[in-house]
Amino acid sequence: MASWCQSTGVLNTQILRCMHNGRLQNQGDNYMYLLEMSAMFLNKKPIQLLFAATFVLFALAGCDKVEDDADLAKQAPPALQKVSIISTEKRFIQPKFEFPAVIEATQIASIRSQIAAIAIMNHTMPGSLVKKGELLVELDDSEFIAALSEANAALLEAKANESQATANLERAKKLKSSGHISDQEFDQIKANADVAKAQISRVQASQIRAELDMQYTKITAPFSGKISSANFSVGDFVMPSSPVQPQPLFELVKLDPVYAVSYIDLKTYNNFILKRLELKKQGIEIPPLELGIRLPNDTVYSHTGVFENWDNRAAESSGSIAARVLFDNPDGLLLPGHSVTLTGRVVDKFESIMIPQKSVSMDQQGHYVFVVENDTVARRNITVGVRDGIDWAISTGLKSGEQVIVEGVQKVRPGDKVDSVLYHH
Repeated sequence: MASWCQSTGVLNTQILRCMHNGRLQNQGDNYMYLLEMSAMFLNKKPIQLLFAATFVLFALAGCDKVEDDADLAKQAPPALQKVSIISTEKRFIQPKFEFPAVIEATQIASIRSQIAAIAIMNHTMPGSLVKKGELLVELDDSEFIAALSEANAALLEAKANESQATANLERAKKLKSSGHISDQEFDQIKANADVAKAQISRVQASQIRAELDMQYTKITAPFSGKISSANFSVGDFVMPSSPVQPQPLFELVKLDPVYAVSYIDLKTYNNFILKRLELKKQGIEIPPLELGIRLPNDTVYSHTGVFENWDNRAAESSGSIAARVLFDNPDGLLLPGHSVTLTGRVVDKFESIMIPQKSVSMDQQGHYVFVVENDTVARRNITVGVRDGIDWAISTGLKSGEQVIVEGVQKVRPGDKVDSVLYHH
């Protein structure tokens, strides 16, 4: 029994030493419970005392481990923030872009009758291609034939009257010189001759009008294009535009060439115009562009386009402006209202430092990137240029060989020490 008491005293002494050194202060009531257990050892049987002593020794071993781990945590330096970087270098690029676009006709005509008459023949098929000057509709011309004949007869009569009046005037001139007629009589004869000449002009105008009406009975295509379905039937009485017949006879659209119209946001438009002005001041021509179309089935259209113009006003509701590109369309494949993708790329390649767009940040000072110098983060203010895929051309602010942070940008600040690894696309 004395040896068990001696063991108990050793345990109590060890526990008290731990508490005195501050090792058990953070463990609270758990270690106070160990002391209470040791105080009970003298009342236990040998086998029970053996288990209790073993339990306390394990607890004291843990006390030493907690202290050692805490010391190591205080001594270990903080882990460096990991970032992914790229080494900048110049490369040749051929920037390209894509914008949604819609096909528009370069000409649209509402075909209407210029006279009131009965339609007697329709020579068109809905959706067919027609040539310039091709006959579309025939109108009843019987009334206009009669009107033209009447005008021709009136012209003959007017010419005869003018001939007689002219002869009377010549005779009157001789009679006046010999004093056989008064001035008043001469003036009347001269006035009759002038009226006869005027009558010829009036009748000639009626004749021209009758001839035009005859021509208007044959309605032809003003240009080549695709014709719509007819808004009339043979036998209808058609007339020029009126509330009674508000619709045209046909609608004709020109299909060759056509416009691809794309609405560009005003920010991109302003950047383009300002860059063009800047290059112009420097005496540099704008790099030529190759413009094309990709169809909805991902087929590349066989003809390239030419930039035509910007619209004369912006669309207030969408904050954009229309850009028109002219394309040949000899086969009529592109139809007005056709949704396509307008593509473009710079014809001549040029060299520039390129970095991923996600490495670029922006604040009140403008665009900037973080670079790594001697494992330390530094800021570089930059001027960005054109985009090429997911990369951005850098005009100023970076040079070849600098280490630009691509991933981890949001987790670091200038002056931070970092652990950098190479970025992989």
